[in-house]
Amino acid sequence: MNSETVLENYSKEDYVAENELSINELVKNEKDIYLKIGLGVVYVTLLLLSLFLI
Repeated sequence: MNSETVLENYSKEDYVAENELSINELVKNEKDIYLKIGLGVVYVTLLLLSLFLI
């Protein structure tokens, strides 16, 4: 397959749309990671607190 025909068929709009999609996915994944870390910290804190109180 010729690389020139691939570039002609692959428009700039498609490239920009794909990049925006991947950036949005990265931001969503980053928020999910922070949420999981936050919930983990809260869980461990409550666990340690309950151990000290008992």
